[in-house]
Amino acid sequence: MNKFYKLPIFLQWSIALLLLVIGMVLFTVNMKALHPYGVLVLFPIGLPLAHFALTPILTLLGVYKYYSPLLLVYSPNAVKYDIHMGTSFDYLWVMHWHDRGLKARKKIWSYFLEGLVNIMEEIEAGRLPETVKVEGTSYFFSAKTAQRLGFVLEKPSFSYRVNLVINYIDLWWMYSFAQNRVAFPKVFNARKAVISGKDLVQRKAQFEKLIQRLQNEH
Repeated sequence: MNKFYKLPIFLQWSIALLLLVIGMVLFTVNMKALHPYGVLVLFPIGLPLAHFALTPILTLLGVYKYYSPLLLVYSPNAVKYDIHMGTSFDYLWVMHWHDRGLKARKKIWSYFLEGLVNIMEEIEAGRLPETVKVEGTSYFFSAKTAQRLGFVLEKPSFSYRVNLVINYIDLWWMYSFAQNRVAFPKVFNARKAVISGKDLVQRKAQFEKLIQRLQNEH
C-alpha cells in the first residue's frame, strides 16, 4: 500500500469522500454547461479524473485490494485474481519526478513482483486456494518476459481491450513517465497473462531474486 493508507483511517475516509464529492460536482456542472455534447467532450478527460477520485474509496470499500504500492487486485475472490498496475492516484503517492525513465521502470517491476510474492504468501498460508487463477492484461511486458515468469499467454477479451482504449490518456501519461519521453502505449498489442496459484508459488525463489536484483540497482 502507498503512504496514503498509512494515514489515520478517519483522514483516509475524509479525503476519499471529499474527492468523490468534488468529482461528482465538477462532473455535474460541466455536463450541464456542455450539454448536449458533454459526454463526448468530458469522456476522454473525465474518465481518468474519475479513476483518480475513486481509487481511495474503492480501496477502503475492498473493491481494490493492494498487494504492493503498485499492484492491485480488482474485486478479489477465491476463483480469480484480476491483477492491475496502480492508478494515477497511486503514482502520485509512489513516484517522484526524478524517478521518470529507467528508475520508474525498475520501481514498477519491483512492485509488480513484490505484489505477486505477497499473493504467493497468501496461498502458502491457506488464505487462497492453489486453484486460484491469477491473470492480468497489459501492454507493458513482452511475450518472452511473461513466459519466462511462468505465465501462459491468451488473447485478451473484447471488454479488456475496450477498457484499455477508454483509459488511454491515463495509460499514455504513465507510460510516458516510465519512458522519460512522450511515448504511446500499443494497447492493441496487449497480452493477457495467466498463471495458476500453484504454479505461481513454485516460482517464489525466482521472483525474490529478481526483486533483490532490481532493488540493488536503484
